[in-house]
Amino acid sequence: DNAHSFYDEWKFKTLALIRKKGWGLIFDDAPVTIPTAAEVSLDTATQAQKKVYKLNVEAFDQILMGCSGVPLGLVKRAKGNARDAISNLDVKYAKRTAADLTELLNEFTNCKLESSEDDPDKWFLKLDGINEKLREIKEEYAKKPYEIKAQMLGGLPTGYEDVRTKISGNEDKLSLVDIEREIRDKWKRQHLEKDSSTAAKKDNMAMHVEK
Repeated sequence: DNAHSFYDEWKFKTLALIRKKGWGLIFDDAPVTIPTAAEVSLDTATQAQKKVYKLNVEAFDQILMGCSGVPLGLVKRAKGNARDAISNLDVKYAKRTAADLTELLNEFTNCKLESSEDDPDKWFLKLDGINEKLREIKEEYAKKPYEIKAQMLGGLPTGYEDVRTKISGNEDKLSLVDIEREIRDKWKRQHLEKDSSTAAKKDNMAMHVEK
């Protein structure tokens, strides 16, 4: 699971850099044909083909530099084709096929905020990540807002009872952002109270020492 999480982050950052560098044409929804070195060396090669070839080489090198070990081997297997390189890595590390559906659905169901001490934003992002993988397999597999709301309210740990009570019966009126805000605000209040209590204890100890 760590390998999958690391890959998701690496791919997101790598493709963002590729787009920033102007190489994104290779990965468009309607991707262009990537010519080989032999094809662009022909007298009949067009300027457009030469441009695509150059973009592909630069993008491939960027992907290559970010890999080592098995990932590097999978990239090298693509023989210079940047799109195939990402495809090879997806097969190994991305949960994007129907075979991964059951595992992802289980992950979503079991994804809970384990402790009132845990930062809920990490939890929200994890739910988002799982749902995005479900969408990549097939749009209809993605969880609907009401399902995500139910998972959030059902996945809260002890200490969030007042949040559940406040939201109960108002789920349809509140957006996901509203519910996240309620949970986040509760977490912030708990930490402020804890910090205040800790500071008071330290002040009390200091007073005793001074005496």
